[in-house]
Amino acid sequence: MLYAAAAAKHFGAPPVEARVYFLRGGASHTFPVTGESIDAACSRVAELTCELIRSRRGGRFNRRPDAACPSCRYKSLCLKNH
Repeated sequence: MLYAAAAAKHFGAPPVEARVYFLRGGASHTFPVTGESIDAACSRVAELTCELIRSRRGGRFNRRPDAACPSCRYKSLCLKNH
């Protein structure tokens, strides 16, 4: 969606659809693009950016509910009780 947002900004209108290609699996997924879906993606990125800035400034990182990546360099800083 962020690429769609960039295309919308550049061309003056959002694309009708977007497609993600998975090169290793040889598959693709097409999905519709709307102004609302672009806005939602941009809002989510803004939220995550603010969360990351707060975490880095405070040196404390909330544990993700979806089992954080074992190789995450911030893993040792995650709060135990999220």
